[in-house]
Amino acid sequence: MRKVIWTPIAIKSLIKVIEYLEENWTEKEINKFLYLLNSTISRLKRFPETSVAIKGRTSRRSVIDKNNNIVFKVTPKNIIILHIFDSRQNPKKLNFITK
Repeated sequence: MRKVIWTPIAIKSLIKVIEYLEENWTEKEINKFLYLLNSTISRLKRFPETSVAIKGRTSRRSVIDKNNNIVFKVTPKNIIILHIFDSRQNPKKLNFITK
């Protein structure tokens, strides 16, 4: 099974999501998000090809929940998490991350 590596940008984006949830939602929603994130990562470690390839890039995207996606790259030994992306944002913002 592949090892998961978080980039600094991915960590920063995850913190932003959690801070947003803390300010606007309850502990229940935070726990649900973390559960879905962990489930998504577990699935990606085993079956990364089930995610969507980002056109023209070497990275892939998978849905965490209706508002959040995880952007990552796959290597033979690792899943490199690049970003947690709010799906309500302009997808062009991903260009600098997914190259």
